[in-house]
Amino acid sequence: MDGDFNLVVKFTNAAISTQTELPYTRVDDSTVSLGKFVVHREETKEQTVWFYVNQTESFSISVSLQKASLTEFLKANALFPTQLEYQWN
Repeated sequence: MDGDFNLVVKFTNAAISTQTELPYTRVDDSTVSLGKFVVHREETKEQTVWFYVNQTESFSISVSLQKASLTEFLKANALFPTQLEYQWN
């Protein structure tokens, strides 16, 4: 099913780098909203997010989807779940 959404990334003991390409919106000191992503059936989208980690403490990253339009196209589907793949460098 088609979907349009923003990807919301919340950092704990880390911060987004200015190396990350726009568009993104800084929500607060630890949260950014990336997007708007528009994805059609069987299509994928990628965006590289660069961030700095506070070396003295453990860190975590929380990712969530936020609908971008009033129409809710993107829905959970048990057969074809929404997934996030990542590469750690």
